[in-house]
Amino acid sequence: MLLLSQLSHLPTPYHQRPAVLTVGVFDGLHLAHQHILNKIISLSQPYEKGISVVYTFKTHPLKILRPEIAPPLLLPNIEKISLFRDMGIDVVINAGFTKKLSQTDPREFVENHLIKYLNIKEIVVGHDHAFGKGSAGNVQLLKELGKARGFRVREIPPLQYKKHTISSSLIRDLIGDGKVSIAGKLLTRPYHISGLVVSGRQVGRKIGFPTANIKSANELIPGNGVYAVQIQYRKKLYPAIMNIGVRPTFSGQTRSLEAHLLDFNENIYGKRLRVFFIDKIRDEKRFESIPELVCQIQKDSHKARKILEIS
Repeated sequence: MLLLSQLSHLPTPYHQRPAVLTVGVFDGLHLAHQHILNKIISLSQPYEKGISVVYTFKTHPLKILRPEIAPPLLLPNIEKISLFRDMGIDVVINAGFTKKLSQTDPREFVENHLIKYLNIKEIVVGHDHAFGKGSAGNVQLLKELGKARGFRVREIPPLQYKKHTISSSLIRDLIGDGKVSIAGKLLTRPYHISGLVVSGRQVGRKIGFPTANIKSANELIPGNGVYAVQIQYRKKLYPAIMNIGVRPTFSGQTRSLEAHLLDFNENIYGKRLRVFFIDKIRDEKRFESIPELVCQIQKDSHKARKILEIS
């Protein structure tokens, strides 16, 4: 896969190769995104030396234009690029979004940012695609430009999940509500976060359930509760339960992420872990006594083993 920060860096030999293009943020690379990407790959193959091209952005445009309402990203940019590579995309333009770009006339964007460097044969976009100044660019405008400049525009209809249109916004809402199992289905992989194991109060160790306190830089953390998770450490997956919340039994006030790895007894302070959320076990709650909490953790561990299919 050829990865560039702007189309002007595209090597000259690529300029005349037939290109099938899509443009978008593609946060999460969920089922609907994958449908579009698979489409450009399949459409590019019949052309002699055809290439599939993705024009995407390193961050969400709203982080530049309206940071106060910008949504938390489902996927760090580096992981999004890795997934493009895994899918078999030929060229990815991973551009930086700027206020200047947001003020570009839609026609000018197509002419000077796309057609100028690419031999576009087809453009594939979602049904709600919008671009350019004031989001004035849409599918209809693309079709008009396509007729004039000799490329075809294909509009992909929305994919549905139980009468809901699959979108990054829907998946963010599901994760925020703790519905990580459904979110995983729409992403086609478990939602995950990464973080460092940091020192905690070691309360878990005192009651027989040592936990790894994880400090994560991910923008979106699932809602409070107890989850069955898989934790990747040194390229190996370990079953675990994770509590997200304020630890009300211990009168906590600060939200924390604590994982108890099942059948695991290594010192992992300072190590980086990746946490894959498989399913939610229960909501967070306050217990009246430590023995009551210990009994519940035992039940949570048993349920997690069933969810994760281990004995």
